[in-house]
Amino acid sequence: MLIKIHVKTEEKNESVHKVGNELYEISIKEPALDGRANQRILEILRKEFPKMRIHIISGHHAPHKIVSVE
Repeated sequence: MLIKIHVKTEEKNESVHKVGNELYEISIKEPALDGRANQRILEILRKEFPKMRIHIISGHHAPHKIVSVE
């Protein structure tokens, strides 16, 4: 399954909101430096989808990402 994610970095609070069927909005505290934001996104998604393999397909350097959840 592919999901689309819009990421907001350097927020005060972390949150995950399901906006549509396959669209999520994620707010994280980490800055978009040295892959720290992507790592935090994967940690959060692993809590949302336990026991699933998760990796970023596209958007490694962008706020809009496509993530594979298998």
